[in-house]
Amino acid sequence: NLTGLLRAIYNDLEPDLPTVRIVSRQGLQSSGSIVLDDLVIGHETNLTIDPAVRLELSTSGRLEDWIDGVSRPALMSSACTFAIAHAFGAFLKCAAGLENAAFNLFGPSSRGKTSALHAAASTMGFPKRLARTWHATEAGFEEQALMASGLPFIRDEARIGLGDKDEEHVIFALANGHTKEKARGYGGGVALHLWALSSQEDRADDPYKGRPRSGADVRLFRTPAGYDRERGIFEKAADQDEAKAMAVAIKSNAAKFHGTPFVAFATALLELDDWSSEILDRVEAARHQLGSAHSNLTPVQSRGLDSFAIVAAAGEWATELSVTGWSAGNATTAVIEMSKAWVAGPPPDYWSEWPDGCTQARSGGAGDARSLASGSITAVANRFAALATVQTMAEEKADQILEFLHTQAATPLETLLAAGRPPNPDDPACPIFLIEHASVPLICVSPARFKHLTNGFHMSVARKLREQGLLVTNGQ
Repeated sequence: NLTGLLRAIYNDLEPDLPTVRIVSRQGLQSSGSIVLDDLVIGHETNLTIDPAVRLELSTSGRLEDWIDGVSRPALMSSACTFAIAHAFGAFLKCAAGLENAAFNLFGPSSRGKTSALHAAASTMGFPKRLARTWHATEAGFEEQALMASGLPFIRDEARIGLGDKDEEHVIFALANGHTKEKARGYGGGVALHLWALSSQEDRADDPYKGRPRSGADVRLFRTPAGYDRERGIFEKAADQDEAKAMAVAIKSNAAKFHGTPFVAFATALLELDDWSSEILDRVEAARHQLGSAHSNLTPVQSRGLDSFAIVAAAGEWATELSVTGWSAGNATTAVIEMSKAWVAGPPPDYWSEWPDGCTQARSGGAGDARSLASGSITAVANRFAALATVQTMAEEKADQILEFLHTQAATPLETLLAAGRPPNPDDPACPIFLIEHASVPLICVSPARFKHLTNGFHMSVARKLREQGLLVTNGQ
């Protein structure tokens, strides 16, 4: 009796506290509400995000500012329009339980791909915080993907097909919907909603050209972008100067105006009656339009269009809800162009034709021209790797490295400048170029290119060459 009396007194004194449910995933929840960090949109407001998956989403400026500064200018680029539409596709993908997918914008360096990623990330928050690089351990990469589960997962500087295959294996496993959860120590896999967008540089010495080697073609789509030699990804720009200006402006405006598009899109969707029931019909309509633009597709390509259709449907729906400022059909047109690029693959003759004047090679002594030595740059790079494993570099092996530089298609500096590609010390694909100095041509290699060719053993190789008086550096 005493126990019952005490329990009754305790229950009478217990305050009526509100309950809060912690959710472990961003975006759409099982209740129908949408969680964006601390913001909850929908009827169930007693939700809070698990601090472990907080993405630091934020808003800045008005939606109208973002439309004028980012979204409408993006229409000058199919890749940029595609990237923005892709971001909105995360809601549709998760709500309808559609397949995971990762789109990899693949193309030459400094052609605007990062601007496209920043435009996509600006739909959610500050781009530089959300569009990070792929550089991470396997466990770290899994952790990052889990944090973005339910939202777009945006990463720059991918290396699909290069070096070891760890990175590709991780993204393939994540695209299949599960992770080992090493980073968080749960033991065993958990379901993962992956809707990824990344970029990767096309290098002259990359034999795989971004193509997945692990059978990930059905989930990981290498999508060429930026092969217009003058305009990069901004194929509708008037000229090279306008294309460069647009790339800079979009990145700058995305940093100032961001976050409001996702809030506006989520709010508008939840104001509709049973919006999730419309998703499959909209995706199917988009799939039909994409299919009409293609012919003679392989089974893998035909299946891949299903994922492209989600992007098109999302872009058109966001436009219909007055979020993008685009006209009807803009998103679909961009997705069709990008899907055609995906089917066609990168242009095989890009590096052999660009820039003009690369068909001759110069020796380092007298400045005479001679034919390009036989053998691919990849084969020589592999030789570098073998040499670099030797503890003590012999002088004759350093001579082989110098000979390699002499026999490559070295481009006159003025040719690079005329082509609008000034040498970039941080560009691992920067062409080997010539500078006339006191009537002797200097063969110049960017530090990043030299490091890439020597498989990271650039310091020991450079030291040997410097000891022979064959290498000078100018810090540029």
